[in-house]
Amino acid sequence: MMKRYVLFLSFLCFSSFSLFASEKFVLILQSYHQGYNWTDQVQQGITEGLKIKSNPVFIDYRVEYMNSYDSQSANYYQELANLYIKKYSKKPDLIIAVDNNAVDFLKRFRNKIWGEVPVVFCGLNNFNENSLEGIESISGIAEPTSIKETMEMVKNLHPL
Repeated sequence: MMKRYVLFLSFLCFSSFSLFASEKFVLILQSYHQGYNWTDQVQQGITEGLKIKSNPVFIDYRVEYMNSYDSQSANYYQELANLYIKKYSKKPDLIIAVDNNAVDFLKRFRNKIWGEVPVVFCGLNNFNENSLEGIESISGIAEPTSIKETMEMVKNLHPL
């Protein structure tokens, strides 16, 4: 599964860049905290994808961990936005948003902080046609929920 993320995100990232640029800046916006297994695995896959040796473009990247498990209040997100405004005078060429909270944050604050920077997302849960409403220049991977298939697998693995 992680290899799919690496390959797909690499393709999306590289196809978003100009062929004539020699250096690009990517901001990775992680919904959760470093040390959370899901976050660390996805980050490892993204990092490996950005470091593909055949890529002719040097990619400088930064990772922001939103730590949204501990706080999801509107005030907290506003404080994060204010911090990112101060922290990032250089506008990224691409933002990679990991999980729903990062995408929700970008829907609300991306244009205010960075303008219409392209966004690639991964790991969106409960995805539907309204999930990306209000945000332009975005593409990525949703994480479909397969309840029926999961229950069938449970029954096969643990028959009664």
